[in-house]
Amino acid sequence: DAAIGHQFAPPRPVSIGAGSWLGHGTIVLPGAHIGEHVVIGAGSVVTGVIPDRCVAVGNPARVIRRWEPGSGWVAVSPGS
Repeated sequence: DAAIGHQFAPPRPVSIGAGSWLGHGTIVLPGAHIGEHVVIGAGSVVTGVIPDRCVAVGNPARVIRRWEPGSGWVAVSPGS
């Protein structure tokens, strides 16, 4: 058993891809990966992987739109 002040969690790096935007108050937790050209909505909490070229919002952040070449921005249905 370790005292509370001596507990250690292994480092979990965060990556944020080129051209990505994070809205005001966004929280990115350890181990999260944000792809390239991503927009994260204000106040969102990123906990895992957000793929390239999409928009994600919420707590936890979920993809709501993605960029499809030839089609433009496409809405993403919940759970997909």
